[in-house]
Amino acid sequence: KVTINKPVFRIGKEVRAVDWTITGNPVVSRNHLDVITRGNRYFVKDLGSKNYTYVNNIKIPDNMEYEVRKGDNIRLANEELVFDI
Repeated sequence: KVTINKPVFRIGKEVRAVDWTITGNPVVSRNHLDVITRGNRYFVKDLGSKNYTYVNNIKIPDNMEYEVRKGDNIRLANEELVFDI
């Protein structure tokens, strides 16, 4: 379980550049995804990752915010997360 504790929360594998590090997965990008909080709404934004980001099996466009809701499946390349706010 990861707590989103800032307005823009970055996920990836670059320890010094992200807020939550995914380790041991070579297909996740160093700076893969931002989770953006606006009030009680949440968005994900793929940061031009090599292996893409999917929400509920839909590939989201690079650098474009995509709204997510509780229970949505977020996949960074082959790393799967469930959004639960």
